[in-house]
Amino acid sequence: MDNRTQSSQKSPRKKKEKIKVPVISPMLKGWVVLITGRGDLSQPQKTLTELIESHSGKVVGSLSSKVTHFLTGEDMDGQTQAEVNKIEAARDLGVIVIDEEYLDWYIRTQQEKLNEKTAVEPPKVSTDNSLKKKKT
Repeated sequence: MDNRTQSSQKSPRKKKEKIKVPVISPMLKGWVVLITGRGDLSQPQKTLTELIESHSGKVVGSLSSKVTHFLTGEDMDGQTQAEVNKIEAARDLGVIVIDEEYLDWYIRTQQEKLNEKTAVEPPKVSTDNSLKKKKT
């Protein structure tokens, strides 16, 4: 086989396989989150996506009327005009704009509430003396 034949044959493109993240809780069920592409997030976007999906949330790539939450970085002052416009458009659609701190707080407090509801109380110890055997 000569070099021309090899270079003219292209290998089929592999589709980027989406890794299925195991769901560990329903804390973000019903949330459709758009994560900003800005670099001022403290965690990589992939990590945030996995966090949201592991709590039953959905992450999307563009703003639409289905988006419920817009996750952006903390530094609002350093945003470009395009990013400010995107946030304003999100707010016009009724989207809640949040940062990573809020996301972490929300998951933590919801987990605490769930733990309180499912906490098993220890059995009560009876102090009633009537349970003692009577001498006959």
